[in-house]
Amino acid sequence: MAMKNTAEVVIAGKVYRISGYESPEYLHQIAVYLNDKMSELQQAESYRKQNTDQKQLLLSMNLADDFFKAKGQNDKLTADLEKKERELYSVRHDLIEAQLALENQNKELEELKKKTEELEEQLKAQKNENAKRYHSGSGSGSRNTK
Repeated sequence: MAMKNTAEVVIAGKVYRISGYESPEYLHQIAVYLNDKMSELQQAESYRKQNTDQKQLLLSMNLADDFFKAKGQNDKLTADLEKKERELYSVRHDLIEAQLALENQNKELEELKKKTEELEEQLKAQKNENAKRYHSGSGSGSRNTK
């Protein structure tokens, strides 16, 4: 189990000792965020006129608003990531299919080259045989010259 960390932070001018399983740096970041949010709200005159309970409620509502906006953005990014992962899977699948098809075509090409070589050899042999027949038939014949 993770160890609890403790940090002293200043929130709204008061020192608090807080603890949690997150790092002390993270706990300080939370305090800074709260101070920044309270400072932001203090800029509005209407906020400063509110009683303490209403200020706390407005602060809580602003924090909840930030949370839901961040959550919505996270959900959108997660959905985008999942979509991209599905697209990537599809592209990989297509690539594998293309590689297999290429391998098959390369094999077929090699077979066709081999067959072409065999046919060229047969053609060459046939030409040689035809040439021999032609020469043997025309050279040995006798002509009658009367």
